[in-house]
Amino acid sequence: MKQWTTVLLVAVFSMTLIVGCGGSPTQSDGTPEGDIKEVVSKFVESYCQMDLDTASECIVPGETKTEQAKTTIAKVEAMSAEELENQKAKLANIKLVFGEVKIAEDGTTATCKTIATGMAGRDRDKKRFNLKKVDGKWYISGFEFPAWLL
Repeated sequence: MKQWTTVLLVAVFSMTLIVGCGGSPTQSDGTPEGDIKEVVSKFVESYCQMDLDTASECIVPGETKTEQAKTTIAKVEAMSAEELENQKAKLANIKLVFGEVKIAEDGTTATCKTIATGMAGRDRDKKRFNLKKVDGKWYISGFEFPAWLL
């Protein structure tokens, strides 16, 4: 019995953090990994709400956007109010499961693996976010929108 209790406690404490597009972004636990997850969560949650201003706060300041990002942003900005509401509804059930966070030895770059769930026909899409630390704060770098956000 004691072994099962130990196994259960280990399982509970090792569960992966999950973020949904219908809630609020993950808050950092004060660790570098927590800060990274908070930035990724804030970006995804903001985009799911079609709030490009807040989402753009998560991107490295002054970094040139990729062509794919420029095209996606232009597409969202051209949407009518009805189209925006439809897109929000489409993204409302997305849950983001955080996987491995790797921080470079010099502490200035990192990657954060995620899996998105809750999308009809496209469940379990994977995305690796690249991040860069600027003035002590983490930002998403070289961003390409994952297929599940388009």
